[in-house]
Amino acid sequence: MGTSILNWLELFILPPGIIFVFLFIALIISRRAPLPSTFISLTSILMLYIFSMPLTARNLLSSLQIHPVVQLTEYNKGEVDSAIVILGAGRYASAPEYGYRDEISPLTLERLRYGAIIAEKLELPIILSGGKRNAEATSEAVIMNQLMVSVFKINTQYLEINSINTHQQALEVKKLIAHKNIKTIYLVTHAWHMKRAAEEFNLQGFTVKPASMGFSATSKAENDYLPSASALASTSRALHEYYAYWYLQLTQ
Repeated sequence: MGTSILNWLELFILPPGIIFVFLFIALIISRRAPLPSTFISLTSILMLYIFSMPLTARNLLSSLQIHPVVQLTEYNKGEVDSAIVILGAGRYASAPEYGYRDEISPLTLERLRYGAIIAEKLELPIILSGGKRNAEATSEAVIMNQLMVSVFKINTQYLEINSINTHQQALEVKKLIAHKNIKTIYLVTHAWHMKRAAEEFNLQGFTVKPASMGFSATSKAENDYLPSASALASTSRALHEYYAYWYLQLTQ
C-alpha cells in the first residue's frame, strides 16, 4: 500500500478525523433514523472528550516510551563501526523572521541539541537524516547541518537528503553508509517516536542503541480530565505512532 494512501486513510480513522466521519454519518441518517443518529452524535462528542483529556494523551505517550535514557561512559567514546543518527522531524517553512527561508522545526531542534551532546561525549561520525517534500528547495538534513555548524560548532560527516518519513530514513541511511562498515548506531529521536524508529533501523540490519530524548511527563496532573487542544494533538501524535508501528508489523 502506497504512502499517500496510508496518509489519506489515517486522516479518517484517527482523531480528529474519525470524529468528523461519525458526525457526517449521523447527519446523513438523521431524517431516516433519528435515534441512531443521536446515538452516533453523542458517541462523537464522547470520543472528542476522551481524546482531548490530558490523561488519555499522557497514558498513550507513556506507553510508547519504552526505551530509557541512554547511559554513556568513557568506554563508549570512539567506538569502532559506530555512528550517531539524528532524525529530522519537519521544518518551519518560509520563516518570516529568517528572511522567509526554511528553518528546522522545534522538534528537530530538540533532537539536534541532544544529538550534539551525544556527539561531544562519544566523538563518533554523525548522520543527519531528512529529505524534502514537494517543491521545497532544501533538504531537511542540509538545514539541520547548517545549524549544527553555526550554533553547535559540530561538523557532520553524512547527510541523508532523500527521505520523507521514518521508514524511508532507515532505508536511505542504510544506502548512504552501505560501504562504510557502520553496524551500530546511536539513534536520536523523541522517546515517543523511538519504538517505531528503532524497529525500522533494526529491520535494516543495524544494531540500534536508542538515545531517546524529549520524554513526555508521566506524573498525574490536576487538569487530567479537563480537555484541551494540546492534549488532543498529543493523543493524535501517539495514535499516529501506533498506526504506523502496527502497519510496520503487518508488512515486515
